[in-house]
Amino acid sequence: MEDRPVPGAVVKHIDNNQRKYIDELTEFLKIPSISTLPAYNEETRNAAKWALGRAERLGFRGCLYETPGHPIVYAEMCPHKDAPTLLVYGHYDVQPPDPIDQWRTPPFSPEIR
Repeated sequence: MEDRPVPGAVVKHIDNNQRKYIDELTEFLKIPSISTLPAYNEETRNAAKWALGRAERLGFRGCLYETPGHPIVYAEMCPHKDAPTLLVYGHYDVQPPDPIDQWRTPPFSPEIR
């Protein structure tokens, strides 16, 4: 694939909205979605709802699919039926933060260094 520079309009948009994007990411990172600990099941569900809500605000249509464990977030946007499909896969859940004594700052308290 050929390397291409990022279009100026894209760079300008990112620069103009950087604070908003950082604030949204920080909000998401504060959710203790520890999927392996039952005490965090509600928080893990909250993270799924957050991810779905963010996708919907961007214009995607989506839903949560229930599973025996935690819900799957699915969202799609198909503005051009003849265009190629892009699939994005990710996790909204995290591992337990132990050992706590090795953290510089408390888990789920994001900071920029």
